[in-house]
Amino acid sequence: MLMEVIENIESALPLFQIAGNNLFSVSITEKPVIKIISLPEERSDIEKLSKLNNALEIVDAPLKRKRQGVNKPKFRSKNKPNYAEKEAENKKLGDFGEKLVVKFEQKNIIESGRIDLVEEIKQIQDTLGDDAGYDIKSYTTEGKIKYIEVKTTRGRKASSFFMSGNERDFAKENKDNYFLYRVFEYHEEANTGKCFILRNIEDELDFYPIKFIVTFSN
Repeated sequence: MLMEVIENIESALPLFQIAGNNLFSVSITEKPVIKIISLPEERSDIEKLSKLNNALEIVDAPLKRKRQGVNKPKFRSKNKPNYAEKEAENKKLGDFGEKLVVKFEQKNIIESGRIDLVEEIKQIQDTLGDDAGYDIKSYTTEGKIKYIEVKTTRGRKASSFFMSGNERDFAKENKDNYFLYRVFEYHEEANTGKCFILRNIEDELDFYPIKFIVTFSN
């Protein structure tokens, strides 16, 4: 029975919670299915299940560097690719990162005992569109709503990313419920990555305007 659950991890997105001598498996499908599985004697088997369902490693955010008299980013060499811009246009990469965060949030909420909130944690693009100002609706263990914006890169921890004016405004207006998850070193084949979480982005990040609306003078 345990092997049956493992084989269906990708299709049914099962999540696991250890309680006493049982392992609860919750399959996120149209109708929630809960199975109770006896724990294996070997703790290594449990650890393998945990790794399969927690592919996002949470780390500390990089320290904000002090400005050194420069009020705008230096221009990159013309021969150097602008990876941040390419990834901002890569919706596929963004979707991978969002799904990884959804899975991480669902696992955490189950481990806290709030199985009732699992199906409420979801990407909002299909229902609210790209202009909602955030990517994922989630919840704390107390049932308080979390608005999560996800920025994903295959690059390093401190690499830059793009944020729209609408996304920034939403963060300001909802700062008590806002979370920015920066997924970095994302590995597509393994579906793994590292992540740090920011709350007050106005204090923790620097913003530079890079696009302008251009009109004709009267």
